[in-house]
Amino acid sequence: MALSLCMIVRDEAGQIGECLRSVRGLVDEMVVVDTGSTDETPARAQEQGARVILFPWSDDFAAVRNRSIAEATGDWILVLDADERLFPRHFEAIRRLMARHWAQAVQVFVRSYTDDANLLGWQPIDPAQPESIGFCGYVDSPQVRLFRRRAEVAYAGIVHETLAAKDGRAALPVYCANVVIHHYKQNRPAGRIESQNRLILDLSRKRSEAEPADPDIWRQQAMAAMDLGECAEAVASLERAIELAPQRRDHHFELASVLILIGQADKACEVCRKALDRFPDEPELVQSLGEALLSAGRAADAREAFARSLELDPYLYRSLLGLGAIAIREERAEVAADYFAQAKSINPGLDVPYVNMGLLYLRMGRLDDALAELRGAFAVNPKRWQSLAGIGAVLFETGRYDQSREWYRKAADGKGCGAEVFARLCACCTALGLHDEARKWAEAAAAADSRYGTLRSLLIAAP
Repeated sequence: MALSLCMIVRDEAGQIGECLRSVRGLVDEMVVVDTGSTDETPARAQEQGARVILFPWSDDFAAVRNRSIAEATGDWILVLDADERLFPRHFEAIRRLMARHWAQAVQVFVRSYTDDANLLGWQPIDPAQPESIGFCGYVDSPQVRLFRRRAEVAYAGIVHETLAAKDGRAALPVYCANVVIHHYKQNRPAGRIESQNRLILDLSRKRSEAEPADPDIWRQQAMAAMDLGECAEAVASLERAIELAPQRRDHHFELASVLILIGQADKACEVCRKALDRFPDEPELVQSLGEALLSAGRAADAREAFARSLELDPYLYRSLLGLGAIAIREERAEVAADYFAQAKSINPGLDVPYVNMGLLYLRMGRLDDALAELRGAFAVNPKRWQSLAGIGAVLFETGRYDQSREWYRKAADGKGCGAEVFARLCACCTALGLHDEARKWAEAAAAADSRYGTLRSLLIAAP
């Protein structure tokens, strides 16, 4: 059984070589369709033995995918993008699947590595694992990427393209396999990620206009909108998806999560309650309701929801984190610590319980314990700014201003870092006599939050 790798690419000179090398020894031919590269992508592909076909871009991913399949000669097709990799441990499983006469299409997991723990379905990973390449988590997406080459099977959809029978009358039988394709989109330059996200959103809008009755297309448009911070569009798209398919639980989860993220907690509560009318014993929906209620400042109602969710599923660590947060508000520190410890035991690979425990101990004045927990969080996830800032705070409290400054500077580089970190950096620099740098961080704090404007004016007025 011969296997053809089929790819579509554009300006992927920095990625394509490693991708093609990752399938060496597995595939029998490599077909690369280039849609208009202005860099060395075609040459890099040819250096690895790929056959390159030039095909003009027409705002239609399916059309390019189908051209790549038409150029292939193997019995089976493997589809990869340039920022994806296979690892040899999966080769034998793929060969066994190809040998089974009944197998027609195979669904695998595309594992996208990211440090954004707010993403739905995000899971922590040991950063020491070589495939993580320094990322602390991932999101898995099931996709058909391996299938038998047949004339009657092709891709459809200008974006989020899917494999289907050309006549549209018969569903393609799909076998689910425990094979992982590793996706490293976040390793691309930020500008390239943004332009790609913009293209995906533009095409998603066109497809939803052409196929307005498909809930999956609206859901995909919502996710594309969130990637670009188009929150109102994401909410509207998910609401449309729910109208079309109210039985889909995942749409309700996603809408509630987006609403909480953008500060519309009351609306998130309403979404969860309506969903629970349909799915009254869905533990994760009850947990989502608790998170929405907590964000809305309704701690007593949130406590009841979290407790109910744990009755339905005692392994919901986010409910334990929520109960810990409520206990902190109520100044029940030991109770909060117990909840965080339970959350750690359920998911030891997640850094949030360590962060929360460390910040709690810091608040209690247990500085050695705080430092141990925060260093544990850093070992799991070296990029979360809260743990970096927490370590900086402990070091500041113990008079180690130079070390504190270094940890706060790491925190200041983190995504979502707040003005308080800049203010604490200002304090560190002031303690160290670094007045010019202190002014810089005071300016940053005031720019991020006007409440720190007095700090800036005092420093500017200083001699």
